[in-house]
Amino acid sequence: MNPQNALATLCQITTLSIKNSYKFFPKVPLFAIIVGGGNHNKHLLNTLKNQLSSNVLSAEDVNLATDYLEAELVAFLAARLLNRLPTTFPSTTGVRNPNIGGEIVISI
Repeated sequence: MNPQNALATLCQITTLSIKNSYKFFPKVPLFAIIVGGGNHNKHLLNTLKNQLSSNVLSAEDVNLATDYLEAELVAFLAARLLNRLPTTFPSTTGVRNPNIGGEIVISI
């Protein structure tokens, strides 16, 4: 497989993964805001716009700075875990009760 086909295949896998995740949501999201490296991939953004039932926006479309967004998210979730605060809620993910995500493992 040539590099262009490999990248197109990865974009399609990403799109189908996101599309498939919709069946786990309580209702279809109105918007899908794309962040991270995919935010700069015009082919991926166009593929998502063509295949998702949500309005697909890039992070720049909604004035989000994306350079550190994923790192900020991980830090936010870690801080919530350290303080034993929930990271998922019935109103956002459909879980029955708020849950604390993950656990701290100290290896020796």
